[in-house]
Amino acid sequence: MYLLKIPESFDPRINLAVEEYFVRHMDLNDDLLFIYRNNPAVIIGKNQNPFEEINLNFLAEEKIDVFRRISGGGAVYHDPGNINFSYFTKNTRENFNNYTNFLKPVIELLNKKNVPARINERNDIVVGELKISGNAQFTTRGKMFSHGTLLFNADLNKVSHTLDIKNKTILSKSTKSVRSQVTNIFNYLKDPVSINFFLKELVQFITGSFSFSGHIKPAAKEWAEIKKLAIQKYGSWDWNWGHTPRFIINITDPFSKQIIYLNVENCIINSKDLDTVDSFSKLLSSLNGIKYNIADVKQAIENFPEINSDNRKLILQQIFPTFKIS
Repeated sequence: MYLLKIPESFDPRINLAVEEYFVRHMDLNDDLLFIYRNNPAVIIGKNQNPFEEINLNFLAEEKIDVFRRISGGGAVYHDPGNINFSYFTKNTRENFNNYTNFLKPVIELLNKKNVPARINERNDIVVGELKISGNAQFTTRGKMFSHGTLLFNADLNKVSHTLDIKNKTILSKSTKSVRSQVTNIFNYLKDPVSINFFLKELVQFITGSFSFSGHIKPAAKEWAEIKKLAIQKYGSWDWNWGHTPRFIINITDPFSKQIIYLNVENCIINSKDLDTVDSFSKLLSSLNGIKYNIADVKQAIENFPEINSDNRKLILQQIFPTFKIS
């Protein structure tokens, strides 16, 4: 195993790009370990709908961004108090879906520090019933990574507020997060240490559990490709939002009181098949092809003269049920 060394970055775009680049381009003969931290952000699974998973009002208030990763699983909140680890290896029967292979050294370190951690049935690391680590995997062409989080001293208040959302008017087949109560490793340490000290211990313990070969870092050409991927993919609306699986919103016609189903595909409103029999359905039909975001839809609704201002606000709230419409 090699330890992957890159210029330290707390930018989620860079770190997600590093994971994708190396799982697709690494030498199959060399297992890699990558440890990183992120600035405050929410990272969602590849097949998730952010409008069902995240308190987007809170994220807007706190100026926290959303990023989509290439692995499955649920939404997680990251900040510098959260440690992320990625194992890059061959996609074998022994490795795939066998999280114990990768989590055992982490569990052993925590137990050594008198933290009674264990792996539960969902491949989380928990202390009692409280979660300190979530994990997911990604495979491609005989390669894979298994990555996870470690809540060391993260802002648990933001974890709670970020993922606190209740909505029953959006219908989809997207992957749903399993909500769990969480805690920080720091709370269980009898001898408190800094996160940097714990990080050094973690790296030493993991690399000592495998056949450690040394450090490896991207060549200049590789680093250029990583930064390009970070900007063009992980910094793009098309990936983070446009990749959202198709979903349907239940909207009640304020005039007829009938329920109308509004389709959103790749985060673009698809209302071309609605019957335009009244002003409300005509309004929804006029939204066809518009990005599913408040600014664009609000402007389109305000430009529709047949609906008064009170009903415009009511309609906008129904189209965006998880947002507070002022």
